[in-house]
Amino acid sequence: MFGSKTTQISINVYNLLQDGVKFNLPGMGIYHTGVVVNGTEYAFGGGEGSGTGVWDQTPKECPSNCTFKENIKIGECKKSQREIDQILDQMKNEYKASKYDVASNNCNVFSNDACQRLCGKSIPSWINRPASLLSMFSGGKKDDAPSIQTPTSSFDIAVQKEKKKEKKENEKEKKKEQDKQKENMDKFRNRWANYDTNQSAGSDNVKK
Repeated sequence: MFGSKTTQISINVYNLLQDGVKFNLPGMGIYHTGVVVNGTEYAFGGGEGSGTGVWDQTPKECPSNCTFKENIKIGECKKSQREIDQILDQMKNEYKASKYDVASNNCNVFSNDACQRLCGKSIPSWINRPASLLSMFSGGKKDDAPSIQTPTSSFDIAVQKEKKKEKKENEKEKKKEQDKQKENMDKFRNRWANYDTNQSAGSDNVKK
């Protein structure tokens, strides 16, 4: 008898606080999370309109105001792919961009809900703990608190991919140039070493 197939469920955690962010909690981090299922990451953010706030992306492709922190394994899902797709589709209908709230209905609330539905386990409590303190520390001004905006379309994510691709290409070109300079320097040193050897040999012949 063959065992049923299981799907690993994990979350990617991102640091949300960066330079220029007005909101801060002493001694605490503010985090964005996305749920990773079968090589795709699902996340939730705010925006205008009546559309879903859920989007999918390649894992670890950080939103523009985040930096990747870590991946945490949550549990195993024993549901079929069809059941998984149904759950995620249902959540896309439930989590509207306009319903996003940085304190009570944020990306971490979505991630926790998704993990509970998929594998019956919750995300670590420390991830969303600061959310309940946002209003208190921001003087009731949630606009000062860092938040996640849902990409308006796949174009937003494509732009991020293009920027990363361009950065990698620039780094590759820079390395290629450095390697070329090193190669030229090695050639110069070899020529100088040969010249110095020939000069020494010539001097010895004259002395003889």
